[in-house]
Amino acid sequence: MTRFLLLPLLFASGVFGQSVNCVDALGTPVPVLNARINDIGQATIYQGRPVILFNEAYASTMPDDVVTFFLYHECGHHALGHVIGAGYVFTNEQAADCWAARTLVSSGQFDADDIRNVQAAIAQLGRGDWTHLPGPMRAMNLIGCLGGLGPPGKKDDDDDDDSDDAPKPVRMTCSVTKQEVEDADVSDDYSDALEYTGARLDRAIARARKELRDDVAKCGDDLDSLRDDPKDDSLKSDVEDDRDKIAEMTATVKALEDRRDDQ
Repeated sequence: MTRFLLLPLLFASGVFGQSVNCVDALGTPVPVLNARINDIGQATIYQGRPVILFNEAYASTMPDDVVTFFLYHECGHHALGHVIGAGYVFTNEQAADCWAARTLVSSGQFDADDIRNVQAAIAQLGRGDWTHLPGPMRAMNLIGCLGGLGPPGKKDDDDDDDSDDAPKPVRMTCSVTKQEVEDADVSDDYSDALEYTGARLDRAIARARKELRDDVAKCGDDLDSLRDDPKDDSLKSDVEDDRDKIAEMTATVKALEDRRDDQ
């Protein structure tokens, strides 16, 4: 079993840039733990809970915005369900990069200069490994992640009259908020399972978790399509529907697990 030397960490925005408020695909808060690992960060499960392992010493050598990006990259693995899924695929790293870039830009935490700084840092990375693109290719992919969202920058005066033609913003993420989960109803397909007990209830929880992972994966695919065609309103609608389904299934899993805990 892999062991890590963990140290308590309060992620201070004054030291390492923006803090990360992370939840995984099941709506579980993801803390950041200082750890002596051979990387800046790693998304994993530690003692049964999702965490981001964070190498504080490694991070101290990097600019704040680069550290923030890599923390959001690791959060992306949790938000997209990579850690709770079965297996690990090459495209997960690219998806986590895109999740981080879209989330930081759409939330207003990053602007064009921040994205360029991150690109420059990533471009200096080496040839990569079996899960990561080589640094220069990964840097080029980063802007492609933004699609029609685009990092905000200076606006030309000539563009003022074209603002109505711009694509409407869409939440370019598959993660849902705690409030969205609280507002969601339990899936009709699992309403009877709230009366189950024992092994029957455990099987229902396992099915619900799998359905949630499938919903997160579908949302990721729809986001990729939307990135390629950011003006397609039907794709925007699909993403919003996906997020509603993720919130519903997250609420379902939580309700079933609460039922099990109350037995």
